[in-house]
Amino acid sequence: VRQHGLNTYASGTCASACTLIFAAGHTRQLAPGARLGFHGYSLQVFGGLPQIDPAQEQAKDRAFLRQQGISASFLDQAFATPPETMWFPPRHALLQAGVLRQ
Repeated sequence: VRQHGLNTYASGTCASACTLIFAAGHTRQLAPGARLGFHGYSLQVFGGLPQIDPAQEQAKDRAFLRQQGISASFLDQAFATPPETMWFPPRHALLQAGVLRQ
């Protein structure tokens, strides 16, 4: 998405990893009634996956989202959301934080 300069548009619920794809868009738009959902990272796989460090992955994705113009304070709240829940910020918060971009 980012490499090809594509725009992104969510028409329903875009949550968890979907928000990374959405944030890669050159312009990022949300349909009326659509929503974006965010949460912190964890790895809840029996026995774990030693090659994956959730904290390292979250730090990498945080850096990417900052490069895309999303505010640090917004990301603080997004990643502070427990992984078993979802934070759906209101449209005005998405605009203010730079998540939506015309």
